[in-house]
Amino acid sequence: MGELVYQLLLPRSLVDSYRTGFDIGGGFAVDAHELQGVEDFAGLVRLSGGGMEGTPYPEHELFILRLPASPFVRARKAVGPLHPHSLLGGIVETGDFDGSGLTHWGESHVAHLLWIEPTRLVPGSELWQLRPKAQESQGYVSHHLATYHGLAWGWEFGATHGGETYGTEGDAPTQTDDSTPAEDQTSKRNFIAAPPSIFTGPVLRRPWGIVAADVHTRGNQLHAATLVAPQLPQNEEGFELLASGLWAKRIEPKRACVSEAATESENEAAAAGERAGESEIFEYSLFARDRGIPVRILRILNMGTPSQSTQRDGNGDVKEPRRVNVSMEPSTQGSSSQLMAYVTPLLVDAPLAQALGYTRLTQGVFTALRPLAELAEQSVCKWIPQRWDVHDLVSVESEKELSTSTPDLLSTLALLLAHVAPTGWEEIDLHIHMKGERRIRFAARARVGKGGAHATPADTQAAQTLTGEDAYIPIPRLPTAAFHVLEALRQNLTQPERGAPTDLSFEFGTTGHVDVNLRFDEEK
Repeated sequence: MGELVYQLLLPRSLVDSYRTGFDIGGGFAVDAHELQGVEDFAGLVRLSGGGMEGTPYPEHELFILRLPASPFVRARKAVGPLHPHSLLGGIVETGDFDGSGLTHWGESHVAHLLWIEPTRLVPGSELWQLRPKAQESQGYVSHHLATYHGLAWGWEFGATHGGETYGTEGDAPTQTDDSTPAEDQTSKRNFIAAPPSIFTGPVLRRPWGIVAADVHTRGNQLHAATLVAPQLPQNEEGFELLASGLWAKRIEPKRACVSEAATESENEAAAAGERAGESEIFEYSLFARDRGIPVRILRILNMGTPSQSTQRDGNGDVKEPRRVNVSMEPSTQGSSSQLMAYVTPLLVDAPLAQALGYTRLTQGVFTALRPLAELAEQSVCKWIPQRWDVHDLVSVESEKELSTSTPDLLSTLALLLAHVAPTGWEEIDLHIHMKGERRIRFAARARVGKGGAHATPADTQAAQTLTGEDAYIPIPRLPTAAFHVLEALRQNLTQPERGAPTDLSFEFGTTGHVDVNLRFDEEK
């Protein structure tokens, strides 16, 4: 898949989830190559972005996930709200996170901190447990716990690598070269896989629906794909039942992904291929709004059917044949009362996520289980990778470097407010009272025209007051990054003879126009 390998710290709770076949990862990460030569156990934790509140890492052990690069793994610089390269307001975390995008240990070790968008794990991902050596010596002992072999096989736990010592004389653990188990060995090995989700990682569109897939490359080109379904598809031959309890079929896609830069004739051929039912590989992302914030749906669970993982016993037989009634399309997966959505906020905002009842999966990633019927404004985005070569993959950053100038700060504030404003808003009014440092009170509302979203966030009981064709809907919470931007704006608007303003009123329009009114202490 390429030489780039991301290293992520994991809490024990996530490791326990992997033991049941869970296949999603993300959060703070570093390039594993940047950690070579780090001999101190505490230094490894610090350089990997550890130390966050809510994800304690015991002094006696550490779990890491080594995630190979993939066209479907998206990383961006882990920087704060006011950093020039911040996206969507930057990242707001607790603990030792400073928003600089760098982690330090001692005077000589520096690593670039990244944030991995929650994604399906890549075949070849490895789970390791590290323990520090005796206090009188440097280094740590590394023990390989499991390898993820992809959707078809899932996790294989067991001692495929023995425990090794790393530190003063050793190297960091390396990824497994071949993530697909040999056919003549599978009967003696246990595999744990969860029913696949079509909302993370690559999928293929077949004439009968969308199916999750693992992609296989040869060199820099797409070579093959393995289709994986929780039950035997009724409209296609060639699927086989595996030891994981899932059904799989390996194919050679009839056409690869089409770039946006493709010629008109190539795009026409691609469209004709899709109409004919030919295979197309893409990522099928499902977005919605939960409690007033935008979220991404990672998985839909039908609570009316069994969804447990299965594995092979010592004789090579599936312990319990899977009978899962999961459709390939979200609209037909069952009655609305049975469907639950596993969601994650699009804004990487720890205080906001915790205030809305989300729980921490790992550093920088919060998740919740919500009834699908309660998620508003659901929309689908199809993302097609434009290249398969990941050798020189770079992290995503904002196209334009942001500055702390007043125009840029106002633009950033408008973007942040748009994320928590109801769909169809035409105007946002925001009033801020700031007295001293970090003492901020606010009131915000959005004016929504006729035909817009008149519903308040799910956790707000405020009644709607319709005036003619418009509705004024309160915005009960702001992204934490907005308060960072407001503090910077207040500093910019400070006047030598009057000091900093104590009251700031903003009126944002959809055209980008903004009115600002200031009030100082002397005017009260």
